[in-house]
Amino acid sequence: MNTMRHILACATGASLLAGAAQAQSPGQAAEILVPFTAGGVVDIMARGFAVALGKQLRQQVVVVNRAGAGGVVAMASLASAPADGHTLAYSVVTPLTVQPHRMKSMPFSPADIVPVCQTFENSFFIAAGPKSPYKDFESLRATARAQPGMITYGHPGAASSPHLSALELWRAAGLELSDVPYQGEAQMAPQLLSGQVALGAVTTAMVVTQKLQPLLVFASRRLPEFPNVPTSAELGYPIEPSGYGGLFVRKGTPADVIDRLESACGKAVHDPDYQDLAKKQFQMSEYLDRRAFTGRIAADYRIKGQLIPALNLTQ
Repeated sequence: MNTMRHILACATGASLLAGAAQAQSPGQAAEILVPFTAGGVVDIMARGFAVALGKQLRQQVVVVNRAGAGGVVAMASLASAPADGHTLAYSVVTPLTVQPHRMKSMPFSPADIVPVCQTFENSFFIAAGPKSPYKDFESLRATARAQPGMITYGHPGAASSPHLSALELWRAAGLELSDVPYQGEAQMAPQLLSGQVALGAVTTAMVVTQKLQPLLVFASRRLPEFPNVPTSAELGYPIEPSGYGGLFVRKGTPADVIDRLESACGKAVHDPDYQDLAKKQFQMSEYLDRRAFTGRIAADYRIKGQLIPALNLTQ
């Protein structure tokens, strides 16, 4: 079975099981599909959000993991689920903004998915290890321009959000660095700390836990936790990374159901327990309503549609 047929089989099977269960139990719990395996940051955030959302909806909300194909399996499951608001997804936006430009064919269209509200955001950094000679972005930029291709940087995987953020930065700044891909930040950490790679495109969690030296943060404003770290925007590179996500339903869900979910979603994001969880996971519980979230995704989709083919990141 090829990859696409496997994705379709997983999505269709999940949808049929969900539909059968709903027919048997009309008052069943709502399901939130998560595109990653249990135990990761997005999964942990989703489980905390499910509790907060359940309080607002006054019903049980359970998390169901549908990992695979960079989030495509979960979104395909959502797209084929009944359009009644009982099946939701808590996901990063990359299955809608990145994967459509990378994959030759998709088992669903981004138009099949309706954003409800943004629920979290993760900031990414260009950071140096303790043995790196670079203490600020200006020194990095000067050296990279003088020695094209000589500086190495690591990232947690091809076309991951940190990787794409770094590629956008190098392209905008006219810099050429040597790309060193890893299978996640855990694999990259010892190489960065030992100086095997000079820099890393990393998450907030890695900056904090590994005590890295951040040179810049991909953001429009400085983060309170890092007041001395300049943003990419203030350095002249207004880059919008894809490290954010939220709650989604499938197209065709009744408008009154979406309105109710949006209202509950906003209140859940501002739930003190959820906000506390976000801080512990080094995430920002950044809320955007449906209109703003939809607009941000659309703009991100257009940007990635230009970037990914130009960088030969299609599969």
